[in-house]
Amino acid sequence: MGWIFLGFRINLCSGAWMITGWGWLVMKPMQEMVGRMMEAGLTQYEAQAYLVLKDLGPSRVTQIARASGVPRNKLYGALSELERMGLAEAVVQEPLTYATRPISEFLRERIQTLESLMVEIGAREAAQAPLADSAGSLS
Repeated sequence: MGWIFLGFRINLCSGAWMITGWGWLVMKPMQEMVGRMMEAGLTQYEAQAYLVLKDLGPSRVTQIARASGVPRNKLYGALSELERMGLAEAVVQEPLTYATRPISEFLRERIQTLESLMVEIGAREAAQAPLADSAGSLS
């Protein structure tokens, strides 16, 4: 859903109004969601592209660029990275069309990766602790 007003395109995106035109301006709820997604490891462009794509449904790159305010030359990299992370997928090649995948899968994989890393670091710390204790007692 979108309107044109005084040369700006106004879209409803993730429950927030997003204004695009000369540059872009994102209203506070959208900024907060972009910020939260950046905390989860996405770049600003990736987060903006994902949120807009989620609202638009399967869309061509031109549509995503127009609605998100992400420069088109940067959008290809952001979409490629979203695809690599499993958050988006190219569903049609000509014209290139993307769709989102559930963010819950991405977050679940992130949590599993972090948990695995925590276990690995804990095991290394445990293995090094006796060495450090014995090295200290030798002197």
